[in-house]
Amino acid sequence: MWKGGCKSDDDCKETQCCLKQYGTAYGQCMKGPQE
Repeated sequence: MWKGGCKSDDDCKETQCCLKQYGTAYGQCMKGPQE
């Protein structure tokens, strides 16, 4: 499990999206298309 993991996009900053690993409930906040 990552530190500062996310369950949904709401857990990330506005410019980030929650990228989940397949089959897991938590993901990592990744930069979205907009910078």
